[in-house]
Amino acid sequence: MRLGLEATLNEWGYETLLTTCGEDALDLGAKDGWRFDAILTDQRLGAGLTGSETAKEIKRRAGRAIPTLLLTGDTAKERIAEIDASGFYLLHKPVATDDLRRKLAELIQR
Repeated sequence: MRLGLEATLNEWGYETLLTTCGEDALDLGAKDGWRFDAILTDQRLGAGLTGSETAKEIKRRAGRAIPTLLLTGDTAKERIAEIDASGFYLLHKPVATDDLRRKLAELIQR
């Protein structure tokens, strides 16, 4: 899914930085100077940080607000409440490409 999403975003003209986990995203962000225009992440990233935890830490280290969109297939009420509490935008998987494109463009334009 990660590679397919990256290919789609590149087709739409977005430059992407792709990682496999939250910790790698923090390392890559530091190396890239925190120049993100937006964060698009799955909530479940395997062991370690969740997508929302990673996004919060990126924003903290960058010292600025960064529009964030979380994707999840999770339906557990506790998990959805956790994402809602983060203040980040949420799309449920499977995500329609039109919905993803529209929401991402909307977030970046704010």
